Amino acid sequence: KKSNNRRLRWCRIKAQLTYDSINGYLKGNYVAIDCKRVMGEIILFKDDFKLVKENSKEINHAWFPIFIRDYNQGLSAPLIRELERKNFTFQPIYFDYDKAEIRPQYYDYLDKMIKILKGHSDLRILVTGHTDSDGSHSYNDDLSKRRAKAIVEYFKKQGINEDKLIFDFKGERSPVDSNSTKEGRQRNRRVDFKFI
Repeated sequence: KKSNNRRLRWCRIKAQLTYDSINGYLKGNYVAIDCKRVMGEIILFKDDFKLVKENSKEINHAWFPIFIRDYNQGLSAPLIRELERKNFTFQPIYFDYDKAEIRPQYYDYLDKMIKILKGHSDLRILVTGHTDSDGSHSYNDDLSKRRAKAIVEYFKKQGINEDKLIFDFKGERSPVDSNSTKEGRQRNRRVDFKFI
């Protein structure tokens, strides 16, 4: 309330909120008790921000557009995002023989990685392509590069900035299993990930 403007005044509100334990938001609707036609949605989240009266800077609303963007993208509350990143477990993405197309079964997993990348401005990801030992070294280098690039292109289409994406390719030089069995070769046809 500004003392020099009679039109602006405080309104007490009544709200019913529900906690979403997955995303960490407390959400609901409010209605003003003593102001006419004042109602809307309210969203709260826990933060580790400390408000100190002494030597504190003026509080501004610069955070608000960022919050709206993140919320509309389906990102969790900030403290939940940190837990999601810490608890995330990487797994390889496997490819068909001599192919660089992403299998649809991996889209959900990739989307979870994308959500974490979008929620941390300082986080980047290393995407590394691999092959089995069938074919020449130069062909396998190219195939592993195409596999890594397929993942990078998928991330870019989902809104991840290119400067957050680093890709590498190893060809057949870093197998995780024997190339003498069908199952081993399948495990070697992969892309690995690492947050950096």
